[in-house]
Amino acid sequence: MKKSAYLLLIALLLGMLPFSAVAEPIAKNGVLAHWRLQNREGYYTGSIDADNLTFTDLSGNGNDLVVRSVGNGNQLDIFSWDTGVDLGELKSAETATALMFNNSLAQAKSVDPYDASQNTFSGAYVSGKYLETVENAPLNSWSGRSGWTVEIVFKISPEWNNLYNRYTGLFSRQGIVESQNEPALSLALSEVSGGNADGAIGEQGTTGLQYIHVDPNQVKTNEEFAGGIYAGEWVHYMVACNGLKTSVYCNGVLVRSITEEGKIASVDPSFGWEIGVGRKILGSDATSMNQADPEGLIRRLFCGSISEIRVSEGALSVKNSLLHAGQDQATERTEEETVPQLPTDTSATVGTSAPVDTVNTGCGANLSMRYCVPFLAVSLAALMISPQRKAGRVRKKAMFYAG
Repeated sequence: MKKSAYLLLIALLLGMLPFSAVAEPIAKNGVLAHWRLQNREGYYTGSIDADNLTFTDLSGNGNDLVVRSVGNGNQLDIFSWDTGVDLGELKSAETATALMFNNSLAQAKSVDPYDASQNTFSGAYVSGKYLETVENAPLNSWSGRSGWTVEIVFKISPEWNNLYNRYTGLFSRQGIVESQNEPALSLALSEVSGGNADGAIGEQGTTGLQYIHVDPNQVKTNEEFAGGIYAGEWVHYMVACNGLKTSVYCNGVLVRSITEEGKIASVDPSFGWEIGVGRKILGSDATSMNQADPEGLIRRLFCGSISEIRVSEGALSVKNSLLHAGQDQATERTEEETVPQLPTDTSATVGTSAPVDTVNTGCGANLSMRYCVPFLAVSLAALMISPQRKAGRVRKKAMFYAG
């Protein structure tokens, strides 16, 4: 076969490959990312006093977390270690510390021209700090198309203020899907019920969980789960999606089951994931003194403590969650947790011009790229070697008969 024919064959085969805009990260032992925001060696680097903290992704996948600030947050001592932690039935942590986010209204007022009358839908001026995955972290390109589970162990501070902290995200995707004015995925907190007159949650007030998800068809799920979470109370918040159904748990109890497509609309794969911040777009009727970044306007910050966050591939059962599995036990999946095959609708787009990761068709519908590419490479090599071997056999026969 001539060289030109080989090149044509290679071009045809490569043209059949289902290349997507962004490669999906590969889970290790079923875990995509795992952070323990705890004062233990190996969990972080840097100093909490210097605000140069970096929390290590314990899955080994490189999704480390770094500190970010908003407004005049760089003037504030937001982070400290929450000592004397007693997680009770939450058996995942073997430590007496957690990371405290002191994004309180009192802190903001010390450096901000805060005016409650400016507190519109998009929020007034906020100052504080949060955490974000590093640039080019594999998780930043994750679309969740194979199903997923997110778990967070946290508690709300008594300093929580309903006007200043409500609707903050605990774990959220950067980038607002404009048509829905929501992040593509956010495990968040809703408004406070009861509490003190000034809006602080206090010891008697309660708040609720919020779950937001926008799929690539721009279909939005926005569910709130009323009340029941008190300040100072440790909570295990878990959302497990098998690709077609999402289950929401609070301390191991199922609180909602939602039928939805599990894939996540990635507005821009260069955006990361955030801990402790809520975003919106800045509408023409909104007032805010904060900058409206491409990732979305920061309007709320978390006030409380977070001990642990884990992102796993596939839908985990409660028995395999952090609530029961223990720190170092590998995640396991039962037959019931197998991810169903999703329909391959590649026509949907997100409400921006950014590329959107689509479900693979053809070879990619059943095999990941890491299997398809080596297979085709070996096949091409075999095609190129075979004629050479055949030519060698012909030459040997000619020499035999000539002798």
